[in-house]
Amino acid sequence: MKDLGDIQYFLGLKVTRDQSCWIINLYQELYIQNLLIDFGMEDCRPVSTPQVPSSRFAPIPTTSASINYQRAMGLLNYLVSCTRLDVAYTASCLAQFLNNPRKEHEMVFKNVLGYLKGTKIWGLSLVPSQDNSIIKAYCDADWGSNFDLQSFSGSCVFLYGLISWKKLKKDIVTLSSTEAEYRSISTCCQDVSWLFGLVSDFGLTLKARLFFEKHDQDRAIKELH
Repeated sequence: MKDLGDIQYFLGLKVTRDQSCWIINLYQELYIQNLLIDFGMEDCRPVSTPQVPSSRFAPIPTTSASINYQRAMGLLNYLVSCTRLDVAYTASCLAQFLNNPRKEHEMVFKNVLGYLKGTKIWGLSLVPSQDNSIIKAYCDADWGSNFDLQSFSGSCVFLYGLISWKKLKKDIVTLSSTEAEYRSISTCCQDVSWLFGLVSDFGLTLKARLFFEKHDQDRAIKELH
């Protein structure tokens, strides 16, 4: 075994450390640049959002996509799973059309590439926190926004920084926005429960806090009573 010094790259992630303040930064700038080159988008114009409001996520009877769509989704989802949760929603929507991608879906993917070009130096920073023994979890859900009326939910979990995130399309049609919120909370709590079990194996004792917006809290309490 040989000591090669501080880690620089790991599985496509650039790793930098500031040992004076115990900060670790994770980036995928080179991965994004190679992704742009792979799909001929290295000279594209950067855009400010992953998708535009008029983006269409539905089975559309138009021209088939001209790119290797399945490969594109695999590369994009690896990026999402490592450092770029800001494009998780768009990636989740696009992944629904692996069997029959159309030109409109390809255009949304290329818009994501334009967004990534303008933000390729973005990444994750793991920063020490004064609440080192507290897991913080945030979750939210929409209601019936998908073309099949199923809802999306998302969650983020923090422990010494952001360590876990998830974007899911529910496998059932919820009957109200409140039900969609409850199911989102349930999924998030399952993830936190698993994390509790993991860290308890290391002999650590943690606390948990679940955050959601004030109007959602008031509505949920009213529904419970």
